[in-house]
Amino acid sequence: MYDTSIDLDKPQGLDYSVGNLCNLKCVICGPNNSTAWITDWKKMHPDHDIEPYKYDKNIQNLLSDQDSLINLRNIHFHGGGEPLLSNDHYDLLCKIKQVKGLGDVKIFYNCNGTTLPSQKVLDIWEECLLVEIYLSLDDVRGRFNYQRTGADWNTVVSNINTMKEILPHNHMFKINCVWSYLNLYYLDELFDWYKQNLFTNRYGDPVDLILQKGLGACSIRELPHKTINLLTNKFIGYPQLSAIVKSIPPGKNTGTFWPYIKNLDKIRNTSFEEVCPEWSKLI
Repeated sequence: MYDTSIDLDKPQGLDYSVGNLCNLKCVICGPNNSTAWITDWKKMHPDHDIEPYKYDKNIQNLLSDQDSLINLRNIHFHGGGEPLLSNDHYDLLCKIKQVKGLGDVKIFYNCNGTTLPSQKVLDIWEECLLVEIYLSLDDVRGRFNYQRTGADWNTVVSNINTMKEILPHNHMFKINCVWSYLNLYYLDELFDWYKQNLFTNRYGDPVDLILQKGLGACSIRELPHKTINLLTNKFIGYPQLSAIVKSIPPGKNTGTFWPYIKNLDKIRNTSFEEVCPEWSKLI
């Protein structure tokens, strides 16, 4: 435990956005959270100004006021971008180390699994109280490659296996899964992979699989009665997935999903219907 007194004049927690620097252009994402998206966004919205989406490493908040770091105990590195593509997180940890040490500091990262931490990062992580890596995994194999455009499933799995071996003793994994029209039908396959391959870390600590509802064009609004019944039967034995299906109202309104996905497929020369043939017919 650490002091949570409201009398403290410096923050104990920090939500640190690393910006939108990213090597992926996930279907559920956009240029505000990924620089890799900018080219496709310009094709989809030729009249939009893309300047606000360009990454500028010179405007990152490096917290030059070292006195503000004195009480920090929790830092969450995120931003939509991939934290491990830049040194911003490492530089901040070095500053905290200089000011107060890292022995009581918990750090959290949202990562896409495409980038391994360098040795200098591993070394400084080892000095922290806890390192939690939240891996963004929404599907498996070819569907993962489609949804997390720019990533390769086999490479990401290889990276995960490497991280399981090289991360310091104080690490924990979690899986962040966004459910949407892109993947709901296949999530039992992701659960099966998770139980077989990443149910614990190498020390036997449990790995949580966290399900988050997708937003925007891919968010599930409704599903036909027949589809709900099919999924209910398909997900017997998967209580988390059954609860999701139960929460979805019956109906046939898919909102802007189909116009959005067809437009994106045309730009990228991909096909959601080919990657997800069974599911495409059901929605």
